[in-house]
Amino acid sequence: MLATQKRYELNWDATLPVYVGKRTARPAINIELGKRINQIEFDYKNLVAQNLPYTFIHQNPVQLKKLVGRKPLVISFLSSGWNEYGIQHLEKLQQVHQEILAIGGNLLVIVNAKADEVRDFQRHFNIGFNLLADPEQKIAQSLGLFNEQYPVWDYVSGISEEVPLPATIVINTQEKVVYSAVDVNFDKPFQPTEMLAAVFGANKNIPVVIRQELAA
Repeated sequence: MLATQKRYELNWDATLPVYVGKRTARPAINIELGKRINQIEFDYKNLVAQNLPYTFIHQNPVQLKKLVGRKPLVISFLSSGWNEYGIQHLEKLQQVHQEILAIGGNLLVIVNAKADEVRDFQRHFNIGFNLLADPEQKIAQSLGLFNEQYPVWDYVSGISEEVPLPATIVINTQEKVVYSAVDVNFDKPFQPTEMLAAVFGANKNIPVVIRQELAA
């Protein structure tokens, strides 16, 4: 499997980050509950579309909110540079994908790779959810998950590439964040139960408290 992955430049390996350094001060990173995600745009050619709202219009530039439609949208970031953490993250997303659909949500995974690499990645792993290539990390940067001045490899061992921080969020049909999990130190991955509760609540228009915070 690893030989095939390397062929697609998806160089997962078996090294987990084992410590967090404190070399320089790093700004706090948080995607706040209640934050509106409605200004992000991308090129349609970077989208590997698998499950789009019926109202979706194939017209560039595409606004991220068009992927919401009438359903809550789970957005999760993924990078091959996360090593074994990345494999575990992908497996977790594959496990919860059908549950997200069953309770009325949709899933978009933003991958730190070029569009052709993401298409190979989709075929290799037989992925059924929407994928979006973010090769220049513009989306990750817009959400504060990537900052050239504070590279992840400067803080977390086992990381040697320019990668975004792991993050999984849920936005409701008003494009507001109702669930946010940013794993700054690669030691607290998102919890599927909490994420699914947020999707269910957003679909039923029921306020859901996640980690003692509330997004109206």
